This record gives sequence, structure tokens and C-alpha cells, in this order.
Amino acid sequence: MTTRHVVLGLPTLATGGLSENWLLRESGDLHWSLIGEYFGTSVNKLADADGTRLLPAFVRVRHTASASLASFAELDEGEMSGELTRLDDRRFLSDIRFATGTAHVDVRLLTVFVRRSDRQLAGSRSPAASRPPGGP
Repeated sequence: MTTRHVVLGLPTLATGGLSENWLLRESGDLHWSLIGEYFGTSVNKLADADGTRLLPAFVRVRHTASASLASFAELDEGEMSGELTRLDDRRFLSDIRFATGTAHVDVRLLTVFVRRSDRQLAGSRSPAASRPPGGP
């Protein structure tokens, strides 16, 4: 599990409370970091067996909250933590939670690896390193 400490301020808030845009961007960044940790490299270095860069593309995102996003306020302190599950050669699922002392939001993200070639994305692929060092 990876955890980040967050103090809510202007970049994290919208007019009505916690910014959904910020929440999804940070959750996505944490998801990509967890994939990088899984493979022991940064996500921008993942490639298929042919050496073509692979990107984990989001195909599903869902979030639920224990209270309205309006219940989050400036200077609230919280933790964003996440766990990653590998579903198969191409798909990863993460469960991310942002929690303060009074409320929390859970975000579930699903990615599939797609091949990046000459600025175009094509079909799903598997990373060449299908298992992390010492992993299952």
C-alpha cells in the first residue's frame, strides 16, 4: 500500500468543496505509481516484447463518498492511499481512498495496457516483463 499526505488548499478544492477533477487526477497518478512499483520501473518505461511503449489506459473509474464533496474544506488534512491488484496480463485494478478525520472518498480505477505507436494508440498488449522481480 502506498500513502500520500494531503493538506487541502486551492489546487484541491472547487467552489463547492473537494475538486472531483483533482481527486481523479491524483487517484490516476497514484494508480500509475502503483503499476510502476509493481514492475520496478516508471510507467513511462513500460514496453511490450517488441520494445513499443505501453500505456495503462483508464477504462473504468468509479468513486463513492461517505459524505458530500462539500464536506471537505480548506486546510483539512488527509491521507490518500491505494492498493493495486493485477487481474491478468493486461489489466490492473486499484482501490484508492482519500480520507480526512470526518469523511472519505473511495475511487476504483481499472486500466488496460495499450500500445503507443507514432502518437496513435492501438489494441491492448502485455508488458514484456509480465511479472515483477520476485513476484507471483
